[in-house]
Amino acid sequence: MIGICNGPMFGDGLIIQPDANAQDSLLHFAFFSQVSLIDYLLNIRKLWRGFKINHKEVIYGVDKRFIVTADEEVFGECDGELFIGKYFTIGISAYKFPLIIGCLKN
Repeated sequence: MIGICNGPMFGDGLIIQPDANAQDSLLHFAFFSQVSLIDYLLNIRKLWRGFKINHKEVIYGVDKRFIVTADEEVFGECDGELFIGKYFTIGISAYKFPLIIGCLKN
């Protein structure tokens, strides 16, 4: 599994890449190769607390753009939307738009 993210958290609070910062215009990744279910269960508390996993099959890094290729179709997910394919280019758009955030008071 590879998690490519603009911010550190996904999956209801799972901090997959603690170094990720939504303000730096970079994509951070966490690549989990041959990590067993037991390894995952032994390290899940670290992911909830925002600590990197020290494991020979886990790699962390950063880049501006990723190209993912596969011999057969693979499944991906982006903000809750499923996508399927053999080739993906993942990056951050240079276009920025204003966001209005409101707060309701009780």
